[in-house]
Amino acid sequence: MPRKNSLNEHSIKMEYHKAAHNQLEMEKKAVRFERHSGTGYGVREPPKKRGAGGKGTWGSVMDEIKEGITLMQDF
Repeated sequence: MPRKNSLNEHSIKMEYHKAAHNQLEMEKKAVRFERHSGTGYGVREPPKKRGAGGKGTWGSVMDEIKEGITLMQDF
């Protein structure tokens, strides 16, 4: 009978170890993903604007000028 009890204790220890291991693996993944910005740029690297300048720029000043010239030619 003592053998059956020790098997039960062993299975409990194994389940506890498995749960602890899974928790540790999840924490490792969470830490790894938190270090990535998710924007495609590095943490210290500003987004590339290709000369357009300004925060959240959708185009350059030359794009605005070209659009204005096109609108004036359509009149």
